[in-house]
Amino acid sequence: MAPPVPGSAVVASDDSRVFLIVTGGSGGGGHNSGALFTLAAHQHVRDIQSGKFPGLPKSAGAKIVGPIKVTRVTALNDLLGKYTNIKYLAYFGHSWGFREDSEYGSLYLGDEYAPDTNLSNATHANNTPVTALVNLSRNMASGQIRLFGCQGGYAGKVDSTGTIKAVPPAEQLAKIVKPQVDVYGYESIGGSIFTLDPDVGYLKKSYHGGKRKDPVTKAEEAKVKKIRADAVRTELWLVPNASTSPRMQGWRGEWDGKQYWKTP
Repeated sequence: MAPPVPGSAVVASDDSRVFLIVTGGSGGGGHNSGALFTLAAHQHVRDIQSGKFPGLPKSAGAKIVGPIKVTRVTALNDLLGKYTNIKYLAYFGHSWGFREDSEYGSLYLGDEYAPDTNLSNATHANNTPVTALVNLSRNMASGQIRLFGCQGGYAGKVDSTGTIKAVPPAEQLAKIVKPQVDVYGYESIGGSIFTLDPDVGYLKKSYHGGKRKDPVTKAEEAKVKKIRADAVRTELWLVPNASTSPRMQGWRGEWDGKQYWKTP
């Protein structure tokens, strides 16, 4: 993989501690989530302020920025270049832990089939490698990155033999951030889903299993579909759709500070 090439110049404008919340596009066709990523991101801002979501860095005195929608990798890099002291980065959007033709997963930022819409080390015309995010390592010396989407941290088998393992987006990002940064993503092999249940939202119990029987699940899904796009005060979370214990798989950053970042 080629060394990182700096993106368009962005002058960093803020040296306070920044918690940055971004969303990707809603998706197309049957994957169109409407405004739900944005609404879940607004809830996450409230969770940062209240300290209710488990394991987040302390936000006292920090500047919370977002949610901001980005649909191109270069736009994300430009946004990261505006702040010199990012302590937390959260992404709400489409993702997957691997592709049918590659072990590398992707963050699907864009709504259309076009170049620079996917963040991934997999070879594809629409993919931009994680090394393009040069501003991430420059402006994030320590803290956390959390990916709220499908399979953001899934590192299990890709094929039936189990010889090829997935390299999810969280693990790819860990290659380009400093060891003082931890990167998290949902480890479930399944997708993710929106929930109105705080206990599920705060990962105290799984979306399926326990007392969450199918009729309850279907009733909640019906309620979610009726949420208005401008209902930013809605208590809504994006969680793994799995019967196993919900958790975020974490990776410690690996960038060694040399001229060029390590590649996967």
